[in-house]
Amino acid sequence: MTPTLRPLLILLVSGALLAFGDARAQQQPAPVKPERNEQPQRRDADLQGSVRRVERQTGGEVLRAEPMQRDGREVYRLKVLTSDGRVRVMQDDPQQRRQDPPQGGRRGGGKPKSDAGSDDSGDDASQL
Repeated sequence: MTPTLRPLLILLVSGALLAFGDARAQQQPAPVKPERNEQPQRRDADLQGSVRRVERQTGGEVLRAEPMQRDGREVYRLKVLTSDGRVRVMQDDPQQRRQDPPQGGRRGGGKPKSDAGSDDSGDDASQL
């Protein structure tokens, strides 16, 4: 092969490979993002709503909020520092709130059912 044809051949082969790669990329469908993105966004919105609601109801500050499973459903466990200095553990079920109609025109559903004191166990948790 002559020295003047070698660069031309390399250029042609490179161009063919680039064209083939571009055509192949256009043939593949764009990856579809799974619809699972909606679930974490809704969970975050529900968790933030639970935090705001518990802070309004107790007049305290939520120290920790985390999802957990209860009876096959996801509920939120919230540790709250109340205005009187107590730490209470409460649970909020966002699925139940979506199904229950508002009662008496009040938002938030009133006071928690029981006082868990400073105990950190999930058994004594208040249910919202």
